[in-house]
Amino acid sequence: MNLYAPDTSVVGPVDFRAPMVEVAWNYCQLVIGSSFQRGMIEQTLAALAIEITLKSYNAVAVGNIGKLNETYQFQLPQGFKLPPKDRHNLVALAGLLRADLRHYLIEPLDEDVLEANKDAFSDSRYSYEPDAPKSFSNSAMKLAIKLICKTVYLYKQRGCTDPFVSTFDVNAVFFTHVQRYGFAHSQVGWATCCPPDSSV
Repeated sequence: MNLYAPDTSVVGPVDFRAPMVEVAWNYCQLVIGSSFQRGMIEQTLAALAIEITLKSYNAVAVGNIGKLNETYQFQLPQGFKLPPKDRHNLVALAGLLRADLRHYLIEPLDEDVLEANKDAFSDSRYSYEPDAPKSFSNSAMKLAIKLICKTVYLYKQRGCTDPFVSTFDVNAVFFTHVQRYGFAHSQVGWATCCPPDSSV
């Protein structure tokens, strides 16, 4: 059985922001669970999911503290500034992560995906405008799902008991939507039934 187990030992203390991660995952599910495929919409929702996941690491609880409906507000780390034009810029948001979190979350190849999609939320949502992108790929969606998987895995390792985190099957999601393994559910868990797609 294949297990997705990124190394969390490099990560320092982390605050759980499970409701934010769940919202990011909901945006991903709108795409992967639908037969209605439109590239620019996928690009926009993927960028939004990445943005929310990145922001969750710099969010503070502001309401309903300790409850399942806890609410949050994004807060710039001390000493950092973010110009209004960069509030959706994925590269700028990644730059706000603590060094240990960035090392854990973003692999070298992911940097290229962030750069290619840094303004996707701002640029792709109005596909009818003359300056809108004319092409797209699924790389942003794969990155969004990978960041969510890494975040949920980290939360699980650190003892988060939020219902979304507890029921989220990191292995099934990662190997179905990021690295293309096929899964067959058995009494002992998820097992691969076909070889990995070497193109991902």
